[in-house]
Amino acid sequence: PGAAPAGPPAAAPTTARQTATVADPATADPCSLLNLTPLEVFGVASLERDNNRFAGCRANIERPDGGSVGFFVDFENEVEVGQVNGGTREEHSGYTVVSYEPGVDYCEQRILLADGNAVLVYARNFEDPTGGTDECAIVGAGLDATLARLVERGIGRRPRLDETSPLAGIPACSLLTSEEVAAGVANPT
Repeated sequence: PGAAPAGPPAAAPTTARQTATVADPATADPCSLLNLTPLEVFGVASLERDNNRFAGCRANIERPDGGSVGFFVDFENEVEVGQVNGGTREEHSGYTVVSYEPGVDYCEQRILLADGNAVLVYARNFEDPTGGTDECAIVGAGLDATLARLVERGIGRRPRLDETSPLAGIPACSLLTSEEVAAGVANPT
């Protein structure tokens, strides 16, 4: 008697850690996290799926001044993440983002995932005829888009490499015999 009726339940906090993970490194698609649209303010952006390492994706940005910049989205495993020190940590969209001091021709930030893996986003300047490229502005725009994709849809999937290439299932060390290797090097031991 006299007690007020219970109100609606409290809303869940919006800063809860996101759950995107690299479930299967063989099918995790880094290009699913790369959005060209925010990069187009820096020049003509195009996707380059095959000119990067397997765990990465690259966008080429051809700048109006004739310069060229690459924007990269790479997956890193726990071992790779553990080898990196320093940086400034901040929360963005429920993820921890680590920012680093820019280098002479590059800038990078790392999004830490719940499973211990990370998404490294970085820009590397290939040509800068006028000296006006702000790699960190490119990374900032790309990072925001990558975080949005992580939140909205998680990490996309691609076909396993051994499903798309006949060479993918062959161990590289079995492609040459010891004799063939010895013939190719001056000192085979």
